[in-house]
Amino acid sequence: MTNRKQLFSYRKLSVGLTFLLGVILAAALAYGTSSARPGNRQQLDEQQRTYRLVEKTVPKEAIKIVEVKNLNSPNFPLDFGVVIENVSDQPIYGINVSFYSEIRGRRTGFSMYYGRPAFVSLSTLATEEDKPIAPGEKYTLTPVQAVARGLQEYSKQLAPSEMNGAWQINFQVISFGNGDGYVVGVKKLPPAPKP
Repeated sequence: MTNRKQLFSYRKLSVGLTFLLGVILAAALAYGTSSARPGNRQQLDEQQRTYRLVEKTVPKEAIKIVEVKNLNSPNFPLDFGVVIENVSDQPIYGINVSFYSEIRGRRTGFSMYYGRPAFVSLSTLATEEDKPIAPGEKYTLTPVQAVARGLQEYSKQLAPSEMNGAWQINFQVISFGNGDGYVVGVKKLPPAPKP
């Protein structure tokens, strides 16, 4: 008789625990999927864009980032800008910077330039027509507007939260217009003259 009572008691306990586990699981699932509900969509959409500087690409003896402008503007990227300062002792004739994020598994973004496009090659020498960023001078890098408009149009196909999140600033080339400069943060000197 006692074994039957114990067996019955264990079954009641087992059914009770199973029921409790089911309630806990259902609550966890409901909580976990609540972020996909329309009421919580606004929280995702209001997430701020952030940026990360790819440190190894920025030669601190040549360039200083002073300010990043309009990163969270509703007109992003049309009014976006990065204010840089020439902290070197040489004039800078060319800069190429990429600004990108991973969107739907693809690197998406734009480039910003200073100087002639030919300055992406350090072998390009400055001419009298080229205007440098002098030592101590500041300049605001902005995206090529046609590319920025294209990215803005593309963003209309995305959920607003897909354009938010982490972006990266990557300096590709800094040219001093004399064969000297930096490529992805690495100092490159002009080739030695041939005898």
